[in-house]
Amino acid sequence: MPNISISKQSLIESLKRLVVFLDKKWSNNTPTPVSALHSLAPKVLRGNEELERVKPYLNSLKQAIETPDINNIALTGGYGSGKSTILRTFQDLYKTQFNFLNISLASFKDNKEVKENADFERRLEVSILQQMFYHVKADRIPDSRFKRITNLTNTKLVVFSLGLILWGICTLILFQFDYINTLNPKKWDIDRAIDWIGLGSITIFFGGLSFFVKSVYRLLKNSKINKLTIKGELELAESVEDKSVFNQHIEEILYFFERTNFNVLIIEDLDRFESTDIFTKLREINILINNSETITRPIKFVYAIKDEMFVDKNERVKFFEFIIPVIPFINCRLPIFSTV
Repeated sequence: MPNISISKQSLIESLKRLVVFLDKKWSNNTPTPVSALHSLAPKVLRGNEELERVKPYLNSLKQAIETPDINNIALTGGYGSGKSTILRTFQDLYKTQFNFLNISLASFKDNKEVKENADFERRLEVSILQQMFYHVKADRIPDSRFKRITNLTNTKLVVFSLGLILWGICTLILFQFDYINTLNPKKWDIDRAIDWIGLGSITIFFGGLSFFVKSVYRLLKNSKINKLTIKGELELAESVEDKSVFNQHIEEILYFFERTNFNVLIIEDLDRFESTDIFTKLREINILINNSETITRPIKFVYAIKDEMFVDKNERVKFFEFIIPVIPFINCRLPIFSTV
């Protein structure tokens, strides 16, 4: 009996040591959980509690956009107050009701460099136009003078090559075998069977010819002829007399909104340069767009700017019809928005 009890005790101790060993081994192999990363970028709020905090801002912004006489809206607040987060959340909630186009002009140039550079405002306007026109596909604005490199895939090249070869064959058949004379009404005979080869050749020939004429017309229509020499050479170029890029390409801007369906333009980081001239030009652009008879929908401009941008209250009213101030309360964890 003593031997049996000793054996049981030894077995129990061995099992305990095995359990301790396995537990240590399992603990060492288990990866340490990585804490969630918190991005500093603007985020889309989806939680009920978060949405409730920004609801007054969202309702005010929606009401302002839907008001006919309000076309320039400012969302004002200090850096980190949550203006971009409100705009991202608004776009997520109303993406089926409005068509948004975002323009961001973030820059790390200091104000001294901006003021000393006389050409800076022109490059700023170029940046705005680039973000507008390069946002959409080229086939949505085919008549734009801002041409881009088109990605010609192998399939497109093969189809175009086969179409060109087919057009050449049909042209050869049409003139070599005198099918062109069948276009003369005097030679039409209703008793004769339809010559499908001749009919197909004529259709393809005139279809390709119309495509060529259309391409040439679009090319000449989108170009400006500045000089015609005695030799018959044309000089196609753009006038660069006007220093303002907006004034120079106002027709392009109007055409862009004619062809696209954007109705809310959101502009951020424009206040970093501390220049109000660009706001004046954008307001003029907005007036021209909304007064254009070819654009049948209202276009709203929404700006996210800091409070210090316009110290004079009268100056704010001159640029914007509606202003929404964002007042943040920040705790140790997250920025919490106050109500308007």
